[in-house]
Amino acid sequence: MRIREKQVVEAVIDFIATMGFEHVLEFPLLGKVADVYAFRRDLDVSLAVECKETNWRGALRQAVAYQVAADLVFLAMPAPHVTDNVTREMRQRGIGVISVADDGATVVLVPARSGTYLIPRVRARAIARFEAAAVVAV
Repeated sequence: MRIREKQVVEAVIDFIATMGFEHVLEFPLLGKVADVYAFRRDLDVSLAVECKETNWRGALRQAVAYQVAADLVFLAMPAPHVTDNVTREMRQRGIGVISVADDGATVVLVPARSGTYLIPRVRARAIARFEAAAVVAV
């Protein structure tokens, strides 16, 4: 069964909801658009997730850019497309990897490193825009 990007996004939303995050979809971030941007106020932690069906190299460019504005950055992809190359490249850059199974189950294969390239004032602006957006409570 082929897992579409929309299904990956839905699985990520369910996953981050279990961790208490509120989210916004299609969040403008540094001239790009993060598929999911989330924030958990009580922990003061932001995260950005780029979801792809197959094009992890394209996602890599986006995810690297998000690292200046979000505490944690992840790539989420269907499990069959998460190869050793994907996990190696993301790990080297501090980007986490979320694998999504056919049934929507998610597994963090590579944890994201916090603050690798974070710029506090850019992060603060992103959170302010998040707060002003139509936040979807999860």
